[in-house]
Amino acid sequence: MKNINWTFWQAVGTMTGSIIGAGILGLPYALSQNGVLNGLVILVLVGLGIMTLHLLVGEIVLSTARSHQLTGFANKYLGSAGKWIMFQVFMAASYGSLLAYLVGGGQVLSAIFGGAPRTWSLIFFVFASVLLYIGLRIIKKIGFVILGAILVVVLLIAIACLNHWELSNLATYDFSWGTFYAYGVVLYAFLGASAIYQARKVLEGQEYLMRKAIMVSNLIPMFLYILFAVVVIGVTGLNTTQVATVGLGALVGPEINILGNVFAFLALSTSFLTLANAVKETYFYDFDFAANIKVDRFISWSLTISVPLFLFLLAQNDFIQILNFVGAVAGGLEGLLLLLIYYKLKQQKPERPPEYKLKNYRLWLPILFLMMSAGLIYNLIV
Repeated sequence: MKNINWTFWQAVGTMTGSIIGAGILGLPYALSQNGVLNGLVILVLVGLGIMTLHLLVGEIVLSTARSHQLTGFANKYLGSAGKWIMFQVFMAASYGSLLAYLVGGGQVLSAIFGGAPRTWSLIFFVFASVLLYIGLRIIKKIGFVILGAILVVVLLIAIACLNHWELSNLATYDFSWGTFYAYGVVLYAFLGASAIYQARKVLEGQEYLMRKAIMVSNLIPMFLYILFAVVVIGVTGLNTTQVATVGLGALVGPEINILGNVFAFLALSTSFLTLANAVKETYFYDFDFAANIKVDRFISWSLTISVPLFLFLLAQNDFIQILNFVGAVAGGLEGLLLLLIYYKLKQQKPERPPEYKLKNYRLWLPILFLMMSAGLIYNLIV
């Protein structure tokens, strides 16, 4: 126990908690609609691409002396225009994600306790908002504990579903334009760049662990996504529901209904807290409404929680459509901006020597640019 670096695993929990959220619940449905095998290939390729993007972001964070969120990095390296574009993209992606967490949270709590999903979404919102107000320290502790719980619960679900699993449900392959239907949801499931800055704060004094923490934090979700998608689709097949645990519990039995939806709730609540904290700190550190108005912590908190609540009360909340839009469009634009920030960083001397530098970045930049832009264009025209 003495050899375990708890700070490292707190950083991993912070980043992994930001990545694993509503996306994992929508992945089985998205993959089941257009061919499981090609969907899994897309999942692995996109996952490796996003891990590389996160390593680039980690180098940006470590090369910059002052603490920033994504908007602050855009202001520093791309100027005021870049700041405003990143702010708009980041907020669209973040508020869309927080909305998805509210929608999904209500559905899983309704599946566990009964009652109207909309009511449970509002209850979920109240408790999450209170925890967000308390601050990052409690979020770090919750994220670390819930990460371990998520790993255990997914393994328990896999074991419990063995008797209901059929290989024939996975034997689908449909390579067509419709194949890329899953792209937006897959990309969404791996988004989490905003938590890298928070992980650096956790690793203060141990920044040499950042590269390893980023890689582990991306590989854990990839393993969980593959396992979860294969288990769920192997049981539910083409009857997979948009929120995967709801349909899984209905087919397998009440125990899995409770276990699966508890897992879903843990994933959603962790991601809500981590992402909402990033939005709050973006307002507090990186955004000025006017030269003579200070955005204090209470106002930052209020702005963070009010918008997703407003969207929830007004919108027709389609879980998969939210994930797809946020992933392919908002996530794609955010990725393109991060690539541009990294390119600008490499044209100048860093403010501080980073603890690692990504090798062959000139090869990775065009590959990631092509992945982000192609997915963005596809989802806008199809």
